[in-house]
Amino acid sequence: MIYSYACALNEHPEIAGAIETLSKHPIAHWYTDRDPFAKKNLDAYLNSNEDCQEANDSVLQSNIVVVYGLPSKDCKDHFSSDGCNKSTDDYKRFIQVLKETNRSNKRTIYILEPDAIGLLMDPDGVAQGLQYEKNLRMAIKMLSFGDSLSETYIDIGFWCLMSDEQAAKVAKLVHSMDKHRKCKGIALNTSNYRSNEEMNALCERFCRASKRKYSCIVDTSRNYIGPPASGEWCNVKHAGIGVPPTKNTGYEYIDYFVWVKPPGESDGEGTNRSSDAMLGPTAGQFFYEHFVILWNKGFFVCEKGACEIKTD
Repeated sequence: MIYSYACALNEHPEIAGAIETLSKHPIAHWYTDRDPFAKKNLDAYLNSNEDCQEANDSVLQSNIVVVYGLPSKDCKDHFSSDGCNKSTDDYKRFIQVLKETNRSNKRTIYILEPDAIGLLMDPDGVAQGLQYEKNLRMAIKMLSFGDSLSETYIDIGFWCLMSDEQAAKVAKLVHSMDKHRKCKGIALNTSNYRSNEEMNALCERFCRASKRKYSCIVDTSRNYIGPPASGEWCNVKHAGIGVPPTKNTGYEYIDYFVWVKPPGESDGEGTNRSSDAMLGPTAGQFFYEHFVILWNKGFFVCEKGACEIKTD
């Protein structure tokens, strides 16, 4: 069980049934240089997830690790730019610790550096100057070397693939970082609310542009309803938990549906956002009111007949 859920149960015992259901499925662990106990928490996740996999017959039985430690990451908004990695050498050690911690025979899906490609595509060139491309190339090589059980996907912001021209530029950039063709493909919809149908169309567009045997994974943790017309991404009021992690996606180019964002963890405080956003706690903190909405409007209640969470 992820840490935020364990803490939330102490204060909100009425969500125990929902948390128990969600905990039967793999939820991604964020391995980040913002965490002073990154190695310890990664090790705990890998061990606990192994126990979970042995205890149920979930279709997708893999560890899912989001790698989020680029030096000067989030160089545009700076919400997540702090962290202990200040140089390429720091980042190399960070990736090496990940490899050493996960050296046993554990099946792992790596999702590499959310937002990095989007920032590299920005014409201001800031991310290029901060060596994002060089460091991503190194990470892909290190994560794939000598590990036949792991698969690496580079995170791509959906907004970078809205036209064939954009997709061609993204594919060219991915090629430059994956010269040895060790990357399995791209991750879409990370921590967002876009529909599976839309993500499949963007995935196909990228794969055609790449002219390689790339494929995609899609974060379905909160996309059951789809995005609001405003395009809001922060604590969306009308959202629901999506289909559980699976390799049976029904789409030719999508390998897996995964849960990257733990349902119920806040996207941020939501100040100065649209009317579709809820004001919430700091990003990553458990947001009870949003969790209740996500559960009550999501897959398990609407399609599996699970009980709603009653709040009165």
